[in-house]
Amino acid sequence: MPIHGARVAVVGGTASVLTDQLGRFRLTVPAAEQVTLRASMIGYRPTERAVRVGEMTLRLVLDEMAVNLDEVV
Repeated sequence: MPIHGARVAVVGGTASVLTDQLGRFRLTVPAAEQVTLRASMIGYRPTERAVRVGEMTLRLVLDEMAVNLDEVV
């Protein structure tokens, strides 16, 4: 199931975007052969994945995680 509003960011960089209603995103990254992307959203475990720059289809899976709201800062 697509997740709307998840943040996808380049690890160690400044580029980041939010996913759309269909869970899609487009990210401009620095010139490199490979980057590591990190996807995160409250209520889900963050995930990281190394990808080749220019890869057009990518599936990042976020697993649900219980969140205790008094722990959010």
